[in-house]
Amino acid sequence: LVIVGDIFSIEEEILALDFLTKSKAPILLESISNLRGKLNPEFVLKSHDLEIERFIDDESISSIVRIGGVPTTSLWRKLTTKYKHLPVYNFSHSKFSGLPTTENVFSYASITIENPNWSKILDSDNRKQQKISQILATYPRSEAAMLRSLSKQMDSNDNLYLGNSLPIRDWDVFTDKHLQLKRLGSNRGANGIDGQLSSFIGFSYPHKRNIGLFGDLTTMYGLSAPWILNQIPEDQVHIFTIINNSGGQIFSRMYDSKTYVNPHSLQFDGWASFWRLPYFPMKKVEALPHTNAVVEIFPDPVETDLFWKDLKA
Repeated sequence: LVIVGDIFSIEEEILALDFLTKSKAPILLESISNLRGKLNPEFVLKSHDLEIERFIDDESISSIVRIGGVPTTSLWRKLTTKYKHLPVYNFSHSKFSGLPTTENVFSYASITIENPNWSKILDSDNRKQQKISQILATYPRSEAAMLRSLSKQMDSNDNLYLGNSLPIRDWDVFTDKHLQLKRLGSNRGANGIDGQLSSFIGFSYPHKRNIGLFGDLTTMYGLSAPWILNQIPEDQVHIFTIINNSGGQIFSRMYDSKTYVNPHSLQFDGWASFWRLPYFPMKKVEALPHTNAVVEIFPDPVETDLFWKDLKA
């Protein structure tokens, strides 16, 4: 399996594309690589990481090649625990393995991957993607379906910043695979949720519609970030898009205790008013504005729970 994280330069992109084109191995392609649409989609896993562990368990996948920055997929963390027996080979200019080892970290080199029959993995991936599409249609107000609807409202010229926690992970799995944004960014490293809104403003470009996608708790950690907007030209548009699922729901599927979720019943209309930003609450995803704004999306928690139950069935 080849996992592709953040690509840091044009030079690295050229080397990565050359390797990926020649390797003909299954590719877990993260959105922050900005390589969507630049590769033959035949080997790019459409269901992202949803089926990977099953294929590691049955030994269809016996090693990992990582290209670029440290991946966001939860599989990466399990390479230090459940799957620590798997050899991992890192090809990145950063010289950082992202794992508690400094072994097997290389600059880009010409290596080859033996090409067994990948049809089992690729066929299963296609079936999983078809199942995802069917369930998304069944639960249109689930968080995953609303995220896909949001991606369909974006234009290829938009700048997108993905906040840490659920947005950066769910974007890879559930959004419109035909959307090819010219610039998609994040702030990975410590991977916490503090400072994300300020990072988004710093990432933004002039003469562009800049869209930042955040969870509700992430937004609470950055309430002061918009103070600088009145010093930025008006054509450098910032849309703070908040998925308000009433807490840190990334933990609701990991732990039984609600303590980890930090549930709340807050909304962000008052925050938008404080910064004199137009406010757009959405229980159904609609067209995004073209001016500085706060867009707050409210997924249906019942549909979200049913979506995940059907997906795991």
